Amino acid sequence: MVSRKEMLQRDSAVVPTNAGKPPIPASRLPALLRFPLLAFISLSIHTFLYEFVAPLSNYELSKVSRTLTEPWQPAAFLGFKILELAVGWYLKFDYIDLAALTILTHGPFFYFLTTFYQITWTTSATCLSVDVLALALPFQLLRPKAPAHNAAAPKSAVPNKDIINDVSIITLNIVLAAGIYAVTVYGSYSTWLPAFLASHFDGLRSFEIAHTTVLPSLIACAIPLGWSARTFLFDPSTAAQPNLGDIKKTAFNPETASLGETFVHNVWGWSFRTKVLLRRVGVLLAMQGANCWMRTFVTIDGAESAGAAGWAALWVAASAIVGIVYGWVGDV
Repeated sequence: MVSRKEMLQRDSAVVPTNAGKPPIPASRLPALLRFPLLAFISLSIHTFLYEFVAPLSNYELSKVSRTLTEPWQPAAFLGFKILELAVGWYLKFDYIDLAALTILTHGPFFYFLTTFYQITWTTSATCLSVDVLALALPFQLLRPKAPAHNAAAPKSAVPNKDIINDVSIITLNIVLAAGIYAVTVYGSYSTWLPAFLASHFDGLRSFEIAHTTVLPSLIACAIPLGWSARTFLFDPSTAAQPNLGDIKKTAFNPETASLGETFVHNVWGWSFRTKVLLRRVGVLLAMQGANCWMRTFVTIDGAESAGAAGWAALWVAASAIVGIVYGWVGDV
């Protein structure tokens, strides 16, 4: 296996450039029409597929769902769906980013339903797949794939390409993130979580999985989260390269810098790779916490706001640890 140091030395000989056409042509639609069209396609896919899946799953989700009687409740769901799309669109994520982010932000909710409300794995996996498809497919149609996710992209467009595409590094990063999520959940099962959920959820059907699960099975279940964390956090930050504008903005001369510029440099004077990682970790924590809390509290019958917040906080904490560890791995 080629060492990481050798990979970095090999890639350092490549002069970064933004030249060259994207591997997939960008949409030719007028810019003003792209996001409204993207939102329309996404919401249409989501509505159609859930209507199709519901009878096939014997309406499992509706049996544990809260009746939405207030006008603001469906409006909140619609608004959050559009927010998810807006975050991906205006932060320039591609469809692979959106697929990974959706698994990370929606997965904990469906895992909760399967673990504590005895919703079948097939129903949860199918509904999660619908969410991923509804969010990612419009991006695939309207936005080119990012170089970090394109195996055909030239090395000049993807620094550290050998690291990103190395099978052993890919495997280790997936298992590493999956292990962090699994250990966090397993430790919570063994300590505070069962009593906390029993106090804040009226209607939990079973704690059997929480009491009988073993760590290896949790790691196996968390492999999709590990893949998603590597795809959304590690690859884009490892492949990050500043353009000329970024270099000019971050140029710092301590002899001529003002007090404010010195403060900003000391607080935010990270490498470009670290800044990309921090931004993506911030997006993940915000979207994961908000989505997990809202869907758990608003849709599950008998859920309390504090209970939903506790469940969301568990996953936000695990994702924060993954981000910290990936930051350390990137510096090794």
